[in-house]
Amino acid sequence: MKPAKVTISVGQKKKLKLTRKPAGAKITWKSTNKKVAKVNKKGVVKGKKPGKATIKIKIKPKKGKAYTLKSRVTVKAAATTPTTPTTPTTPTNPMTPETPTTSTTPETSVPDVKVSGITTNTAEQSMKVGDTFTIETTVAPANATNKTLTFTSSDTKVAEVNNKGVVTAKKGGETVITIAAQDGSGVTAKVNVTVAYETANTGKVRTVVTTDGEVDDQDSFMRLMLYANEMDIAGIIMTSSTYHYAGGTMKDGTVVEPYRWTGKEWIYNVLDRYEEVYPNLCENADGYPEPGYLKSITKIGNIKNVGDMEEPTEGSDFLKDILLDDDERTLYIQTWGGTNTTARALYDIEQQYKGTPQWDEIYNKICEKAVIYIILSQDDTFEKYIAVNWPDISIIHDTGTFWRFAYMWKRVEPELTTRLQGDWNYENIKTSHGPLLDGYHLMGDGTLLPGELDNEQRGSEEYLINNPQYNRYDFISEGDSPSFFYLLDTGLRSLEDPTYGGWGGRFGIDTDGAYRNIVKDYNPYKEGDDKMDGNYTLTRWFDDIQDDFAARADWCVDSYEDANHRPTVSVKEGLDLTAAPGERIKLHAKATDPDGDHLTYKWWQYFEADTYDGEEDGSLSAIGASTDTVSFVVPEDAEAGDTIHMIIEVEDNGAHGMKHYQRVIVTVEE
Repeated sequence: MKPAKVTISVGQKKKLKLTRKPAGAKITWKSTNKKVAKVNKKGVVKGKKPGKATIKIKIKPKKGKAYTLKSRVTVKAAATTPTTPTTPTTPTNPMTPETPTTSTTPETSVPDVKVSGITTNTAEQSMKVGDTFTIETTVAPANATNKTLTFTSSDTKVAEVNNKGVVTAKKGGETVITIAAQDGSGVTAKVNVTVAYETANTGKVRTVVTTDGEVDDQDSFMRLMLYANEMDIAGIIMTSSTYHYAGGTMKDGTVVEPYRWTGKEWIYNVLDRYEEVYPNLCENADGYPEPGYLKSITKIGNIKNVGDMEEPTEGSDFLKDILLDDDERTLYIQTWGGTNTTARALYDIEQQYKGTPQWDEIYNKICEKAVIYIILSQDDTFEKYIAVNWPDISIIHDTGTFWRFAYMWKRVEPELTTRLQGDWNYENIKTSHGPLLDGYHLMGDGTLLPGELDNEQRGSEEYLINNPQYNRYDFISEGDSPSFFYLLDTGLRSLEDPTYGGWGGRFGIDTDGAYRNIVKDYNPYKEGDDKMDGNYTLTRWFDDIQDDFAARADWCVDSYEDANHRPTVSVKEGLDLTAAPGERIKLHAKATDPDGDHLTYKWWQYFEADTYDGEEDGSLSAIGASTDTVSFVVPEDAEAGDTIHMIIEVEDNGAHGMKHYQRVIVTVEE
């Protein structure tokens, strides 16, 4: 069949019409010479400059092979005098140009022709920050008197648009570009624009949070938002646990009833409240993720039943993609509920790659990349699937210490829990700190949680009556917070090695290679002769953790000038040193405070974390322990390879006394 021939002038538009078009076929239009003639996805050709071009029309039917038609276009210079067009005969080709008809008789007056429609080259556009694209428009009818259009963006913070339709992406989010006729017709067209969120924390520790949504998860999540600037949160995923699941029909047809399920909306409610305080948080520190970004990475995982991993979910697929991506940073998977959604993601990776030439590479990549931080064992998917099929993945398993930051903190020595008491919480956290912490749960604050059993309504009067050891506004629980305390860059270097200890506690290496709570620190507040205490690896930091929390709570409402900010400290000699037995070491600390606050210094030996165990273990004598310069002698009985951990702790005198640390590790050499 012969191709149709089209002749147009510079600036003229004509629509090419297919006389035969298979139902449901996908059609694409392309010009071989866009400088001469352009064509949009509707088949409208526009002359750009004199010359020749070919329009290729690729037709891909639902069934059968794709084929291509061609239309040769000749573009002539614009006529200087009007000419009377002739009426074309109907061509026999499968494609003919639609030629507008015009009157052959000049009119003395031209009627006002209103715009009846506006078409654009796209209805939706995805962009990245900094990208631009141009909205191309066609106005109908072609002889409309006034074809002037205006372009407006519903959210200029997300993307701006100029009067030529050029859109510029500014920040992550969604906006609608409205194109409106200016002839009074009221005709508009819209283009939906989505700008991808940027992750500005690429140099920070990367993490995914999985949560079953119980009360302590909700409080942990609110605190996490105050520390979201210190990590790259790559995903937030709802999962189930032995304590909470949503119910539903399982793959085998079993119907599971919900069990203490708190729903899905609580996360979005917290993120909405975070959005309200977000500008204030950004005034106090850089790096807080956009609320819209956090919402975009919030996914629903396997939630139907305890240990549910029967089928892929939005959350497991999302985590699978993160595990397989090219980001080489360690990925810490915080497990506040069950491990089942993580197990399903790993299972799908195994099913896709095991038995293929890529399997060894994929397996090693995942094992080198992932660290699963498990709070308790809240289903059996770790023991039954992950430990069996992915034995080389690093595991940090908090099997008990977290309880001391959860419901049983009243069993901790009272000297360590002054900042968990009702009066302190009410003043420093709950009240006058903005909408985010208005939702923070405390004892007897009247909060009733959906899905919680009556005897666990810890916001109720009934609970206070039945549990007289608690006072109104006492700390309820954040049993999951140690998993992200571990990730904070306090200077204690616990990320280098979980056996070092830090705000998340201190761990030992168990027989299966996992890190667990099998070590103890010396607790001076413990009664009796045996003062070694596994809980003290976490509880020793309670005051510092809570003071830091209170200072950040102020960030929700205070300006930078009115709030307190953490000091920083460094050690002149470095953090990894070597020395011989009997050698004197002198260390110089230099600290600065962004608010100009007065700073105090404290040097101390974290003897439980080091490997030296000679006569001076725990009693190393130091000179200048309360100054910026300390000196001590490496014990004579220290052996080659022994380590001595010396901590410098700096505290400001601003509101709540914020601290920063550095750990110097001295390795003994012969």
